[in-house]
Amino acid sequence: MMKPEFAGKAATAILWICMAVTVALGAWFYYVLLSETGTGESPEISALIFWACLVPVIAFVAVAFFFVRYLIKNPRKAGKALIMPLALCLVLCLSLALGSGKVLPINGYDGSENTPFWLKITDMWIYAAYALLALSMLALVGGIFWSYIKKVR
Repeated sequence: MMKPEFAGKAATAILWICMAVTVALGAWFYYVLLSETGTGESPEISALIFWACLVPVIAFVAVAFFFVRYLIKNPRKAGKALIMPLALCLVLCLSLALGSGKVLPINGYDGSENTPFWLKITDMWIYAAYALLALSMLALVGGIFWSYIKKVR
């Protein structure tokens, strides 16, 4: 059985590793843009796009792992633990419904990603990022406000 400290340390380690790789890839991409000669698509861009697709998968696997671990350790409290994954699914479903599938008229683009499916998926991730950012800011302000109210009482 894992100790509670291990779960916190593992989550922190996953966070710092993902952030370090993201910063390294971002710096590499920025350096390539500064020295780019306009030769077309580079492997740096492909690596950055691959990482941008891999980070949500890592996050999902980490959330699923810690949720299942918590579910095994505390089956009676499974209902409370299920609230956050369900809320995330709700945010993703709502943001998918808000997304537009209208094909964009892009001059000179012959790729296969300008389809209603991919456009709705892109909008879903953008709207979900906005919603999660707003919710995290709301939680931050609410936490500060709540701690202030507790001090006053």
